Amino acid sequence: MSQPNRKSAATISIGMPVYNGEKYIREALDTILGQTFTDFELIISDNCSSDSTESICREYAKKDARISYVRQQSNIGAAANFLYVINQAVGNYFMWAACDDRWSADWLERMHEAIKEPGVGMAFGQVVHIDASGNTMLHPANGVNFGYGYSGIPLLRRARFYLAYEGMGKANSIYSLYKRELVGPLCSMWGEVIEGNLYYDYTIVYCCLQYQRIKQVDRATLFKRIHGESEGSSPKQRSMSARYLARIVAGLVWPFPPKLLRDYLQHSTIMERFILILLVPVKLFAAYGFRMKQIFMQAKLHLS
Repeated sequence: MSQPNRKSAATISIGMPVYNGEKYIREALDTILGQTFTDFELIISDNCSSDSTESICREYAKKDARISYVRQQSNIGAAANFLYVINQAVGNYFMWAACDDRWSADWLERMHEAIKEPGVGMAFGQVVHIDASGNTMLHPANGVNFGYGYSGIPLLRRARFYLAYEGMGKANSIYSLYKRELVGPLCSMWGEVIEGNLYYDYTIVYCCLQYQRIKQVDRATLFKRIHGESEGSSPKQRSMSARYLARIVAGLVWPFPPKLLRDYLQHSTIMERFILILLVPVKLFAAYGFRMKQIFMQAKLHLS
């Protein structure tokens, strides 16, 4: 396996972990290379893809010196691939890019402007969900404000992030732009994921908010693609099977992913654990309201 070769350090390092991304990676690469902010490096780590991902990436790397392509000798797992690209980063700022998403042309420029504010360690913009063809989807998380961490007090910004329902798309903020100071904590947390001590990317952002706050940028857009291979496939693509209905019922009874509360508590101080437990009813109330809205939207799509 070759190592990335960079002539000089770029301001922003972008890490793209990929596995069998041939369907959408050209579009993703085009939107990255077409950014108005150009001082970046793109590190692609191919997790031993079995499709044409390698040939596509090598084609783009030949055309643009900002791209460093590495093919892993064997599949090291998704978490280890995320960790690999951040370990290769040399820029003052770092961010991940998904191989099936698109960015607005000013995504990097707006993030870079926002993160230079004092006390801001992460910057993130708006999210619009698109389908496999790139068409905008009706999704309850479209346009959600991700500025959970405006407060200068770690306890308050972490509590606010905790209370926001996971279904509102807050896991997308893992694709924020990070200051270099957060690279160490990020590597440590991905190490926990690999070891099986941390299960959800929500918790990674929650942990980052212990150190610095996140800045919401309203004028930049991440087009998050939902397709058959992604975790959150389109509601219209799901069948009204008994299994699907059982999941709806289970989601109404307990609307959080398994072990999520454990993740939050395990990565909190003693005082924070006490407060988070007290806030469980508030979190449940917000989650139930969102789930009802989500089910209503899904029902409309199934009937249309």
